[in-house]
Amino acid sequence: MEILGEKMQDEQAMINMLGGVKIKISENLILVLAYRQPVSTNKDFSSQYSFQPDIEFKRMNNMK
Repeated sequence: MEILGEKMQDEQAMINMLGGVKIKISENLILVLAYRQPVSTNKDFSSQYSFQPDIEFKRMNNMK
């Protein structure tokens, strides 16, 4: 669970709550499923779902 905030000059702050789950598929691949809900009165959206793959590339030490 995270709380994200944003404040632009001459505007009200926007605060969003973000909850998600990370699922490790393999050593180098993690899938992220999340739901984002605004909690302030200043909103850019009503709610959002997101899906994101996290891919990690590792350098192999035995390559020269």
